[in-house]
Amino acid sequence: MVFTISTSYGQTRDQKSFSERDNVQQSDRNKDYSKQDYKEVQRKSDYEFQKSEKESQTTIRNNEKKISDLKRKFSKFTSR
Repeated sequence: MVFTISTSYGQTRDQKSFSERDNVQQSDRNKDYSKQDYKEVQRKSDYEFQKSEKESQTTIRNNEKKISDLKRKFSKFTSR
């Protein structure tokens, strides 16, 4: 009976060892997935920022052109 108890105790410990190793491996996989997700989010964020910056620059150029046209029209109007 003592032998049976010690054997089952060893098996329980081994089972815990396997379970702990599985947990560590799962944790490592989750860490890798998290790194990949972070890189993907950062790439998307960089892309969105560049897109937004480009759109803003285009809007600014268009507004500057409109201002220039209005100034020209105003100067023609006031010079009469």
